[in-house]
Amino acid sequence: MQKAIIYIRFSTLEQREGVSLDRQKERCLEMCEANGWDVETILVDEGKSAFAGKHRDAGAAFGDFEAAARHGIHAGKVLVVERLSRLSRLDYNETYDLMRVLNKNGVTVGCWDGGRIYKANEPIEFVSVIELLVKAKTANEESQTKSDFGKDKWARRRADAASGKVATSNGPAWLQLDANRKWVVIEDRAQVVRQIFEWADQGDGSLRISRRLNEAKVQPWARYANRTPRCWERKQVSRIMANLAVIGDYQMMMEDSDGKPVPAGEPIRGYFPRIIEPDVFERVNLGADDRKIMKGGGRSVAVANLASALTRCGVCGGAMEYVRSRLKGATVIRDGKETAPLKQDQGYLYCRVANRRGDCVNRTSIAYVGFERALLDSALHLALDDASFSRVDEVGRLTVMIADKRRDYAAAFSRAETLFNAFAESASDMGMKMALEAERTAKAVQAEIDELQVQKDRASGQASAAEHLSRLNEIREQLYDDDLDVRRVARLKVAAGLNSVIEKIECQEDRRVFVRYKRGARVSIIYPGRGRRPAYSFDVNLAKPGDDHSDDPKVQALIGRMKLEAE
Repeated sequence: MQKAIIYIRFSTLEQREGVSLDRQKERCLEMCEANGWDVETILVDEGKSAFAGKHRDAGAAFGDFEAAARHGIHAGKVLVVERLSRLSRLDYNETYDLMRVLNKNGVTVGCWDGGRIYKANEPIEFVSVIELLVKAKTANEESQTKSDFGKDKWARRRADAASGKVATSNGPAWLQLDANRKWVVIEDRAQVVRQIFEWADQGDGSLRISRRLNEAKVQPWARYANRTPRCWERKQVSRIMANLAVIGDYQMMMEDSDGKPVPAGEPIRGYFPRIIEPDVFERVNLGADDRKIMKGGGRSVAVANLASALTRCGVCGGAMEYVRSRLKGATVIRDGKETAPLKQDQGYLYCRVANRRGDCVNRTSIAYVGFERALLDSALHLALDDASFSRVDEVGRLTVMIADKRRDYAAAFSRAETLFNAFAESASDMGMKMALEAERTAKAVQAEIDELQVQKDRASGQASAAEHLSRLNEIREQLYDDDLDVRRVARLKVAAGLNSVIEKIECQEDRRVFVRYKRGARVSIIYPGRGRRPAYSFDVNLAKPGDDHSDDPKVQALIGRMKLEAE
């Protein structure tokens, strides 16, 4: 079954809150199912503009895919997109060149829109070329029109705001437009803002303020329509504290080439009703800057939580957050004696909602060190396969060398064959000698090809079981290396690998952790340990409910939940 890679892209981060992500995913999965393709992975670029070509930069999901494809890493696979514009909104020449690069390097491209399939290593049919160019040209012109319209719209809004008119109906959460299109204060919300600034002026940080609001049962405000958060978050409080609208100023924003909002022009003063005095606003924000400086910075924990995108509360389903308690190298006094320096940062996982004093009852803390150790024991060998250790540049260099040597071999073999045929007709000693020499040359070239292929296999990450185990042990040691750069690279690689094989990690009230994998019926159950109690884990086969620990009530509940989700 042919492997497929689904690619999803949207230009603005706001589209993540809408249906764009789900729609693209559903349509691409539909095409894969219709063609019998096995989905290997799903690549997503959030807030990446194809008109600016940012999705093709290094570090972007598609940029990394394209670089690997150019070196033959994805040969034989299918890249599936909703429509051609997800790959490019650049000039049609650029779009056509991109398609040819992918096809020539063995990648088939499937577009759900129109059911078009551009097969690898085959010339694109004339009709398909015309269709491709027309779609690319249309997408490029559409993006240019949107860009021009956006700039004109921004200029009109700024002119309206400067003249005292309402530029947009979107305003801060504590204001609303009345029947005369004038901004009026929602007094109960304005009082919450004033309370936030009062606490901040007394020295409270955004985390402490968010907890105080949740303890007081203050209902958080929706940032998007019909998306009210369950509790006050640190970021929401920080945004309010830094929002110029509280002192009446309107800071217009525009999206940069990555789709991120950035300030555009100088703030327009007196646009909104003022609810906070400027001196208080300045004092609070200076205090926030001072707190950042006091925290020291300069030392990154380099991906403190390897499973940050996966961990969820087993009670409310909200995200778990990592709270660091001690840095690597710190010492602890235990029984009157100083312990050896810590080998890694220490911290705990908490339900974010419960930790903010929200409505979740799961106030359990999970020791992160034990959790990480047990998670790596269970999943590291699944997260990092041979491809994880591939050196893309080296693979590309060796692929080119092998192709050149194969041409040399074909020429040498053809010469030897010609000479042997000539010897058969003339029985010349000289002809025989030349034929044998040509044969030796061909064999020597073949030996070079075999050696280069071995080097390519190694560069591609292929290794024996013993060699692979050695690599896993090495990268596990690098996760805690004293060199921050080494540690960061290793932790980023392992985190990406875990994300590729794990569907979800649920943290229960009794400190047990359920690890659900994307494929198969295997679940790992982790006991992170605490204090001097060691962490450990075991696996449960959900396909055979009688095996192992599947008689556990919580495991039975998990089996039932997974069956419902499958239906």
